[in-house]
Amino acid sequence: MSITTLFRVILLSGILTAIIGTVVGSSLQDSLPSHLQAYLLQVDITQENFTQLEAILALVFLIVLIASFVGMWKFKHWARILYISCIILILPFYGTFGPIVESPWEAMFLDVSTTLEGVTVAMMWLEPLNERFNLSKRQSVL
Repeated sequence: MSITTLFRVILLSGILTAIIGTVVGSSLQDSLPSHLQAYLLQVDITQENFTQLEAILALVFLIVLIASFVGMWKFKHWARILYISCIILILPFYGTFGPIVESPWEAMFLDVSTTLEGVTVAMMWLEPLNERFNLSKRQSVL
């Protein structure tokens, strides 16, 4: 298997495991202990007032993230910078999320996803893929 194919498999696997983790988490909420279910219900009720600005910002962030994934798939130089920027921009908001309740399966899939995303970032900036991303930068200048 070529390094480019491996990169794409890892990139796609990271996205898929994040989606699977999210779906599993929402479908397994009923399996959590009753006091955690009550907490999640209380949090849902108090956070129901999602402002239009927050919704627009979340949508813009999602679009930018999808664009970065498409660009990384095509080995575009700008895509890896955009993806790293998304990571850096979202980090300060983690402190505002409050306590997080996850089922073990959800946590497992999300942990695997995070690990695969870390591998993806490393592969983008190390040889030989670094050269492939830089090649797209040089070709766009010409």
